[in-house]
Amino acid sequence: MSLEKTKGSNDDQLMKALGINPSQVQENEKVEKTQEINTNADQLKADLKESTLKTNKKNGKNISFTTLKRDGVMKDANGKKQKDENGKDIPRYVKTRMSGIFVVDKTKDGFHRVTRGVHYTESHLVADFVELD
Repeated sequence: MSLEKTKGSNDDQLMKALGINPSQVQENEKVEKTQEINTNADQLKADLKESTLKTNKKNGKNISFTTLKRDGVMKDANGKKQKDENGKDIPRYVKTRMSGIFVVDKTKDGFHRVTRGVHYTESHLVADFVELD
């Protein structure tokens, strides 16, 4: 059994800490992308990706984790936005599996903030992670 499978209660604690109800979360599958280099701009993007990967490898760890990504708002069966008791839209989240080279920082509340450079920064607050290397 993988380490992540045993950490379900940590995911529940994270969702509780963030005020997310399990009904707001949907499972998501990873889609692989390929890039064809046809222009100088494409080559520049590929070179930037390579240099960013080199920097990430220098500073981070190769890990795997599940995160909750915000994806619009909850809707009822008729497609109408759902509101909370204060009249605000209820956010919708998608449970997404991710892996890659991230810098890991432990937070005060016992979770982990994992961050990587992607020509900009990408951060996720996770209950736990599995180190692959």
